[in-house]
Amino acid sequence: ADVRSQYRLELEAKFLQSAELENVEEAMKLLRELDGYLTPDEARRFRDTATDVIVKYRDSLGARFKMAVSDHRWQEAIEFGEVIIKQFPNTKMAEEVNTMLETIRIRVTEDETSS
Repeated sequence: ADVRSQYRLELEAKFLQSAELENVEEAMKLLRELDGYLTPDEARRFRDTATDVIVKYRDSLGARFKMAVSDHRWQEAIEFGEVIIKQFPNTKMAEEVNTMLETIRIRVTEDETSS
């Protein structure tokens, strides 16, 4: 129990530090792991920070998806799009990305057949 508690405290500190430094990828990874260690009452302390990290992470994924589409990096766009749909399934962004993925997959097929 003591080892588990100590590990949780280390996760909390790392999460807060990553969030403060705006290392969104690392903060998201730590948040997912930390989620398994916190009770709902303990999690309330991190709600605002967690919400901020999640929003920044989602926005970052959206920007990377748009950039990949803009640069015609279709495979990367598909990968980012699939992550968005999987991690944020009930969002407008996921709905829009899902619609775009159909067109992108057609483009990939067309590029492969024309090569």
